[in-house]
Amino acid sequence: MKRLSCLVFFLFFFSGCAVNNALVMPDRDFKSYKNAYIEMAPEDEFNIGTFLISELGDMGFQVYNKKPPEKPLPADMLVKYSFVKSWDLSPYLASYQVLFLDARSEAIVAQLGYRLNGNWLSSQQRKIQGINELRGKLGYLPSKVTE
Repeated sequence: MKRLSCLVFFLFFFSGCAVNNALVMPDRDFKSYKNAYIEMAPEDEFNIGTFLISELGDMGFQVYNKKPPEKPLPADMLVKYSFVKSWDLSPYLASYQVLFLDARSEAIVAQLGYRLNGNWLSSQQRKIQGINELRGKLGYLPSKVTE
């Protein structure tokens, strides 16, 4: 009984720490966008921008790491991201957020947020879990990236 109690405690402890959510706006058709313009963070030590370029390309988008044109097309999406770094003997990705915006109106098309306190998973695994939540809600297969 004591072992079972310890096992249940650890399962709740480790599973309860992660917050992973993706939201696709019901009035927006994510798949109607064809071009994704990623606004790269100036210091991105976790390579989130590069990861998003790869993932969005795999999802069929034409991806650019520059600002959208002055007169965006209806099929143009702007992608912005931010992250929080934490320390536990070494730096790790504590959380990240991604906004997918209509390039013309800057209305939110979708958003992705991931947070996990503690250095239990690698930064790469955190990025994969977050994007897979969004991919699942949109009907895409999980990320091909494994580590």
